[in-house]
Parts: sequence; C-alpha cells; structure tokens
Amino acid sequence: LMLITHDGGANWTPKQVLAPAANRAAAPMKGDIFSQADLQLDDEADPHFNSVISAGPGTLVIVGERGTFLRSGNGGESWQRLAFPYKGSMFGVLSLGEGRLLAYGLRGTVYQSNDLGSSWSKVATQGSVSLMGGVALDKGGVVLAGANGTVLYRASLDAPFVATTFKNANGETPALAGIIPAGNGNFVLVGDKGADLTHLQ
Repeated sequence: LMLITHDGGANWTPKQVLAPAANRAAAPMKGDIFSQADLQLDDEADPHFNSVISAGPGTLVIVGERGTFLRSGNGGESWQRLAFPYKGSMFGVLSLGEGRLLAYGLRGTVYQSNDLGSSWSKVATQGSVSLMGGVALDKGGVVLAGANGTVLYRASLDAPFVATTFKNANGETPALAGIIPAGNGNFVLVGDKGADLTHLQ
C-alpha cells in the first residue's frame, strides 16, 4: 500500500505502484498435507513495503518483504522494480550520500549499493538476528539496531561493523526497533521495553 499527499497530509490518495497481483485460485488441499507447489515461494506480487526514503533530489527508494526493492527518479510519480540479491525481508534502508545505499533486515542481512540500487554487495555484520532500525552518520558511518539488544556500529564507510549487546537498567536485552542520534556520541534506542539512552564510541 502506498498513499500520497500533496497538501501536507490533509488528504491522501492511494497509488498503484506494482502491477496488481494475479488472482490465482488455490487448489484444494488434501487433508493437512501441503504439496511442493503449496510450499513454493514465488516472487511476491503484492509485497509489504517496510521503508521509504529520499536518496537525493527527486530520488526515492523502497525496501520490503521477499527482497523487494523499488526506485523512483521523479519524486514517486513512477517506480521501477529492481533486482535485489536477497529474497528475505529488508526492514530499512539508509542513504549514505553520493548514490550509496545501505539496506538491512532479516537475520542480520546487510547489503550496500554504490549506484542507487542498481547493484549490491553483501556487508559482513558478525550476527544473525534481524535488524529493524538504523541511522546514517558522517563519512558513511552507520548504527543499526535489532533483536536481542543488538547494536551494530561502524565509524566510516570502509570500517567494519562492531557488534555490541545493549542491556537496559533491568538487565534486559530488548528487541530494538529504532535508533536516533542524541548528540555527543549518545543514541536513543526504542524497542519493546521502552526508550533508553546508550553511548557509542
């Protein structure tokens, strides 16, 4: 689902981004046994959209489930679906400037592009838990946050990610869904246990 506003949010209009999903009649199941066809994962014709960002003047990108990646070069008037190397869900995407994108999501998967998503390379993250929140820093630095209190930090574009585990005052490792900078190396983390502050070097 995509909704567009031209008046600051007073009115919204649905927009069809992808071709409508084919109306395929499901074959009747035989008892509680699934056939191989039932279990086959095709390309999602009507995927969930998880994140949309601006990646430069007039350029928007979307990531979503089953490796969905869409790009618009005209402010969202039209969209192109591009190939993505991972068929799992991407929960977020960051613009790092100069055409660089970083997408993150299911099972700690992170990919980076240097050409607005035309091609991608996998980024090592030292983890396998899902990543749900992220923020871009100066010089290509990034902080990502996810399940089990996972926080991944890299200081610059060429630096490796360093993984840490955040614990709140009660010793819990929350599922982290978002992160924003709070100045002086501090970051606000938001998750299923509320909001907390952490410091990263």
